[in-house]
Amino acid sequence: MLATIILAAETAASHADHTPFYVAGGLLAAWAIAVGALGVLRPAVTDGDVSHLVIMGGTIVLAAVTLALAVATGS
Repeated sequence: MLATIILAAETAASHADHTPFYVAGGLLAAWAIAVGALGVLRPAVTDGDVSHLVIMGGTIVLAAVTLALAVATGS
């Protein structure tokens, strides 16, 4: 795991123009982990109140930004 993180950091450093994509991808991954943990710890959070709209909206926005940055920074 540590070797993977180090390799990812070296790759990001050698491709400085791809940094916004890496940041957005990291935020999307962290969001996915947080939402998954929230769903496991508090399953009722998605039962009909506004929080499920916030979760879906945040996911859509982060995914769209990540996708846009992947296209924009792609070589």
